[in-house]
Amino acid sequence: MARQAVALLKKQFGATRIVVFGSLVQQGMFTLWSDVDIAAWGIQPQDTLRAIGAVLDLGADIQVNLVDINTASSELLYDIDREGVEL
Repeated sequence: MARQAVALLKKQFGATRIVVFGSLVQQGMFTLWSDVDIAAWGIQPQDTLRAIGAVLDLGADIQVNLVDINTASSELLYDIDREGVEL
């Protein structure tokens, strides 16, 4: 699912960097109830909501959360850089 979202964000929305973070990349933390957290750089601010909708439309059984880098807190950006895995 994450790889589908990555391909979509790069192809349709011009994402230049995509990082998966959160429970998916923390050993032993991902469960059946977990979501997939993705941060993407290079998406134009006016396209962010469409990108989020497109990721949600992938229709997987797993919820995917796309972080809006333009409005993310500095603490969240620090956590993404520290623990995230670039795809």
